[in-house]
Amino acid sequence: MTEPVSFGCQMFVLAAALLFVAMAIATTEALRALVSLMALAVSFLWIVRIWTWKSISNGDRYTALALALIFFVAALLSVFAHGRVWLRDREALSTGSRTSGL
Repeated sequence: MTEPVSFGCQMFVLAAALLFVAMAIATTEALRALVSLMALAVSFLWIVRIWTWKSISNGDRYTALALALIFFVAALLSVFAHGRVWLRDREALSTGSRTSGL
């Protein structure tokens, strides 16, 4: 991987990794869902940046896209998982029913 591509990927991988760490220490499902959504947005921007990069070899493009897609899929799964739990908890609060913490 050439140096400019490596630096470009580092810029996004650092932001995505920090968001996943923030998600790990978040205290509520709503906050986890929000941080997951932010990680999804960063991953999407990373994919767009690599896809539109003109002076990049095909090998570097596919390697960088693979890295970006790994983070994108992880963030997408996290958005669905935490968003679903958050919405279920929110609905339980509005109806007055209780859910077990298990």
